Amino acid sequence: MDRPPHCLGAERVVEVHAGHDGLLPLSSLLLPAREPLPPDCPDWPLLTPNHAVVPFLGRDEERAALRTWADDPSPLSIAVLTGAGGTGKTRLAGELCTELTEAGWDAGFLPDPHRATGLDVLRPTLLALDHPEPSAAAIGELVRHLSGRQDRPRVRILLLTRESTDGEWWRGPLPEGLNTITVQLGRRPLTAAERVAHAAAAMRAFAPPRAVLPDVGDPGYDDPLRLQLAALMRLRGDDVAADGELLSRFLMYELEQWMTVWPDGHEPVDAATARQAVALVTLTTPDREELRELLSAVPEAHDRRLALGDWLTRLFPGTSEAGLAPLGPEVVAEQFLDETEGLAALVLAVYDHPARTAGHLVRMLDVLRLSSERPAVRSALRSLVTGRLGELLAEPSSRLGVQSLLGDRLDAVLRSLHGDPETAAAVAALGLRREGSRRLERSAGACGLEATLAELRVEHLRAGDDRIALAGALAEAAVWLVAAGRVSEAQAAAAEAAEIFAAATPYEQEAVPYLVSAVEALEMAAGELEWAPGVAYEALGECLVRGAMAEGDSEVAVAGAELGVRVFQGLAAVHPDRYRGRLGLALGVLGDLEYELGRPGTAAVEQAIDLLGDAVEDEGRGMLVRSLCVHAGALLGRDRAVEALAQVERAADLCDELDEPVVAAMTYAVLGATLAALDRPRDALEAIAWSQAEQDRAMTVQERALTGPAGTRVALPPVQARAARLRGMVLLPAAEAATALVDGLLADGRTDEAIGYARIAVEGYAAGPAHAVDQALARQRLVRCHLLLGQLEQAHPLVEELIAIARQGGTT
Repeated sequence: MDRPPHCLGAERVVEVHAGHDGLLPLSSLLLPAREPLPPDCPDWPLLTPNHAVVPFLGRDEERAALRTWADDPSPLSIAVLTGAGGTGKTRLAGELCTELTEAGWDAGFLPDPHRATGLDVLRPTLLALDHPEPSAAAIGELVRHLSGRQDRPRVRILLLTRESTDGEWWRGPLPEGLNTITVQLGRRPLTAAERVAHAAAAMRAFAPPRAVLPDVGDPGYDDPLRLQLAALMRLRGDDVAADGELLSRFLMYELEQWMTVWPDGHEPVDAATARQAVALVTLTTPDREELRELLSAVPEAHDRRLALGDWLTRLFPGTSEAGLAPLGPEVVAEQFLDETEGLAALVLAVYDHPARTAGHLVRMLDVLRLSSERPAVRSALRSLVTGRLGELLAEPSSRLGVQSLLGDRLDAVLRSLHGDPETAAAVAALGLRREGSRRLERSAGACGLEATLAELRVEHLRAGDDRIALAGALAEAAVWLVAAGRVSEAQAAAAEAAEIFAAATPYEQEAVPYLVSAVEALEMAAGELEWAPGVAYEALGECLVRGAMAEGDSEVAVAGAELGVRVFQGLAAVHPDRYRGRLGLALGVLGDLEYELGRPGTAAVEQAIDLLGDAVEDEGRGMLVRSLCVHAGALLGRDRAVEALAQVERAADLCDELDEPVVAAMTYAVLGATLAALDRPRDALEAIAWSQAEQDRAMTVQERALTGPAGTRVALPPVQARAARLRGMVLLPAAEAATALVDGLLADGRTDEAIGYARIAVEGYAAGPAHAVDQALARQRLVRCHLLLGQLEQAHPLVEELIAIARQGGTT
């Protein structure tokens, strides 16, 4: 049977802890495993494990395993006790606590592991934690603290959970090498003899020994709680099957009995209002003053709050420190909430109530999550999350004493709603919650909450068709998964994001911030967790570099290339030989982009040339050629034509071994400009002609790729844009080289040869308006060639153009 949750108000917890300046022994936080049964109480406390009314039976194998675990000499160890609700996890833990207390241990239930970090033990200690899932990070901190000293007394931590240990959710935040065991209840159904024994023990505890046993032959009586319920119902003269009707009938009987103690002189409320009032106590466990305020959340209770408060206080007295006791055991409370009319509205009213505290919210989130397999409870939980998500997320930061408690509970609630489209949509509607370097300043629990939110955004976006948004959400998820210590999952998310980004066409500008986030996440993992970034990090680097190549000349592309360089610099620092070529490629892309955008400096391309000098793959050699050309162009701009020629001739030699028309067109264009600067006009024009031919071939290749079958199309750089820039690059050097040849040929009387170069000069200078004077002079030379050849008709329109230029203030 499960022990009813005992949750102190969060504000009171923090205040008590802080007042002792961290000097309390850890045992002072423990709640006792056994409590006396209140006098004149309803029937339901007879079933709760903390009162242990029914003798403990069976579980010999599990009990022995736990005792052996406790007696082991190792200083610190963890056991996980699993089983469905009602199978006796809390009762078994209570029995172990009792045994160890009699042996001189400190043993009990730890309600809040967040408070325990930094405290120490004075003697061997058993810490039992019921439903520890939301507090995994805090438990990890406690374990790390306790494992820091080898001379302290033995400590045993017993985790009680309904969840399977297959996912090992509890191992993530724990130190490696810690001794752990798992004990599972309910692995086999109770035998007929065991069912009879449990029922008989319950009957003896509840009534005189002559009472007639209930019929427990139904295999549905497969846990001690239902057998005890059957005994109680038999004593009331009611034999009920072991299905859901058993719990419902018990609760109907309880409500009838509760109403018999309604305060005298006050008109009783109806059954629905009574149920909602009990549900409010179960959800919040308020103290008596808080109860009177919170009862206004019950629709029909406004003018009867005083009577309702007295009634509830009598039924669920609790303690002055912890507030009223909740209905229990948990399985009974879950059924009660599921049958409460208007539960969703009540939950929202409690949340919105001005008297509701953070402690009430912590309790309500716990109860709703643990009961969420019940349809009505799950619906109420979904309504709270989807209707108040923004406010819920703001709660942890506004409640200074309970950030960890609230954040952990909300994280656990959201994880329980994975697969719910409404919840995922509500999270996605909030957008990304990027916080840059502040991530590392947050607790593991807070980062876990952000990771869950990111996973829900991914879940929502997978159902849509916005791939870039999905990749962005995956990248953001990688950031928070790393911060939460879930590194392998972060790797997978980052790798998927990189794959999506790499396949995006064209390179989306909005993708860059997401890529930055993903890279930062994996770098953070490497720095903070002493972990190698791995395949996902390399994939992101490839995505950034190739995306920058595809984007063309823009600040976005430069930003992507710079980040790609950073990625491969980090990888090359660890594996220099393996990543030398990839770093060279990234530097080459960056240098090419910087040159095209007119940025000064050639450091990137010079490093690329050095790294790619021994490249053997076509991609690396192609980037080497481009880097050599960029470097040559930069040298030309500094009037260092001889040095530029050495670079570009090396590039031209490599072009003979490659089949990349765009790279070849660029190389011959730079070669032509360099030769023109060295006063070698004929060679310059020949190189420029080669460049033009390669440009035409590049356009043909692109057209074939775009018109071919979808499966055979290839991703090419933006050839048209590059070709346009290349034409601008080659026309001016061609014009200058042609002008020099025209003057020499005319001086030699070779007009028929000169006229062709004169036309080249006119076309070249026409490409740039800044060369209007050179253009006019080129036209004069072409007119002279026509006149010398007797071509008056061809000369006439050129003369008219020169006259028009002169009238506009040009040169004649």
